[in-house]
Amino acid sequence: MAIMNRRIIKARSSSGCACGCAEPPPRSSGVATLARRAGRHLPLLPAIALLVLPKCPLCVAAYLGILGSLGASAFLRDAWGLPLGAGLLAFALGALLLRALASQDYRPVLAGLAGASALLVGKFVLDAPPLLSSTLLGAGALLLLGASLWSVRRAARRTGPSPSRGRTAKGAQGSSLPSSP
Repeated sequence: MAIMNRRIIKARSSSGCACGCAEPPPRSSGVATLARRAGRHLPLLPAIALLVLPKCPLCVAAYLGILGSLGASAFLRDAWGLPLGAGLLAFALGALLLRALASQDYRPVLAGLAGASALLVGKFVLDAPPLLSSTLLGAGALLLLGASLWSVRRAARRTGPSPSRGRTAKGAQGSSLPSSP
């Protein structure tokens, strides 16, 4: 009887299993296999991205020209325009907010917020004639630029004159002559 059990263990079933069972093991679907294969090659993506990234401004222009001729510019504008624009405007508003925290004047932040809102509405929300949307875009850009300049000027007034302006020459007490370098 022991010999017969050895034959069963050594004999392979039609599924290729050594246990002798007739039922094949469950196979994963094609999608799961593809996902597993893609997961193994996922660490290669940064290296491939570095290879594809342009190294000079002319290469950027060439890539954008190729993408535009393929009709990808409309897709890229729809897919990435709003998130990228909102992210960059949030960066500008964050810089205004940091300067406002230092100067304790939040009016430039409010003006910058109005300008950023005008830019986003004029570019992505408003479906108006080009003259109206370009006017709104220009007003938003000028408002954001003005808020930035206002914020810089307020911060400069808050800190006062630089220390090098208040120095006098050694030996000339009370005179307003600047010191020599």
